[in-house]
Amino acid sequence: MADVVKREQASMSRRARQPRIKWHVGLPKMVAVKYVAELSGQGLDSVVAVMSELRIIVSVERSISFDDAARILRRYGIAAHRMAQ
Repeated sequence: MADVVKREQASMSRRARQPRIKWHVGLPKMVAVKYVAELSGQGLDSVVAVMSELRIIVSVERSISFDDAARILRRYGIAAHRMAQ
């Protein structure tokens, strides 16, 4: 039972850390890691650190899924939406 409570508290603290949404972006199904860094206004090292926290393991020369990009950008106050295809 204590593990469940700890997990719930950790989940709440993660949600509380997310900044207010400053702006919205439309993204395709796959997004280059470098483009995510550009959108976030952060350096690649910062984005790679967030990717590591989120257990997204991929080279900065590659692309990531929309869902992963949205999770990363949300950390910087950016809400991502799928572009119509």
